[in-house]
Amino acid sequence: MSEMTLSEAVNEAGKWGNLIRALSKVSESAQAIQGLEQNIAERTALRDKLLGETEAAQGNLVLELEAVEKARADARTLIEGASAEAAAIKREARDKADKLVGKAQADVEAAGVERATILAERDSARAELEFLKGQLADARQVIDKAQATKAALAAVGA
Repeated sequence: MSEMTLSEAVNEAGKWGNLIRALSKVSESAQAIQGLEQNIAERTALRDKLLGETEAAQGNLVLELEAVEKARADARTLIEGASAEAAAIKREARDKADKLVGKAQADVEAAGVERATILAERDSARAELEFLKGQLADARQVIDKAQATKAALAAVGA
């Protein structure tokens, strides 16, 4: 083995020292890079998970939007049916009301005619009553005269 001088040994030791420091820095850098890679891997996994959840949510949203559209279409159908039914019920009610009003008007007119007939009969009965009162008064006078005549005849014949 060849012998080295002290300065060569110092120089060689300095090189080895530089190499060790460089390797230490490489090791630190490798550990930092490894930490960054792990961080990137974790974030990539999280991103992939979130993308999966986002896609699932979008799929659910599409299904929900389809359900909403179907519900709206069903609601429109129900509303149209209810409106048609309400219109039919309204027409039927109006027709019945018109018939009832017509019948009521006819009944009122008939009652008016009947009332007029009854009033005419009443007036006729009152006129006949007045006439009969006059005849009754005349008949009472005749009866009174007959009773007076009878009493006079009885007094004369007694």
